[in-house]
Amino acid sequence: MFVPSGYLLIRGALDRLGRELFTSEWTGEEHKARSNLISEDEWSRIKDLPPARGGGAWGSELTERTRPPPNRATLSRAPSDPDYQAEYRARQRYVKARHRLRQMLEAGQLEAVIFDVFTGNLHPTSRSLWRQFNAERMIENGQARVSRALNQCPLSGVKQTWVEHCSMSAVDPTRTFAPNS
Repeated sequence: MFVPSGYLLIRGALDRLGRELFTSEWTGEEHKARSNLISEDEWSRIKDLPPARGGGAWGSELTERTRPPPNRATLSRAPSDPDYQAEYRARQRYVKARHRLRQMLEAGQLEAVIFDVFTGNLHPTSRSLWRQFNAERMIENGQARVSRALNQCPLSGVKQTWVEHCSMSAVDPTRTFAPNS
């Protein structure tokens, strides 16, 4: 993927932000955690409830035809499994970092660009783009629509300027940091 000079990939920006927010807990693998996992507390509340009945809900009929095919990757781990809960916590960290990145983009603390693969142009994103209902999904997928275009294009990156909580400067809020080597 093309990344303009002076910009980070969205995943790199999320990783940097995750390290700032969660320090030693952040592994850099949070983006791999599955969505829609439940906490151990939630599992404790619902595990003994009877299955849903009627309306075609999964488990409402006891025939093989109505059951989804087994998926060993997801069925092999119960929500009470420590590995499942570690993945749940990783997903929660990722969602918080993604939400914080959206807030920073919306507030104008960071800038992002969209690379138009059809014209080769870079389009700076407006702050209003990050106020849309699907902004979190744009960050998750790394795709955004170029204005007046029908196609989704890659979010090429976030400008390598960072206002760090530990060394914040009111004089120079666009202070650049040295890229990781």
